[in-house]
Amino acid sequence: MPHIPVSIERLAVWKDCVMPNIPIVTIGGITLDHLPAIRATGVDSAAVMSGLYGQNAQEIYDKACQHLTIWRK
Repeated sequence: MPHIPVSIERLAVWKDCVMPNIPIVTIGGITLDHLPAIRATGVDSAAVMSGLYGQNAQEIYDKACQHLTIWRK
């Protein structure tokens, strides 16, 4: 179901009020730096694609592992 882009604040509202029992996955325009704020909204997962391009592979791996560890807690 397509939607217009929403803010991080709106993600929290959707998760809490609109769709509390439906898994929400964020996708599109997300970088590794966005993950802490996205996780704080309570959404179930996030897809990072274009935010990885142009970065050092080791840097990407290190940041991704750090965020995955935090998300699992």
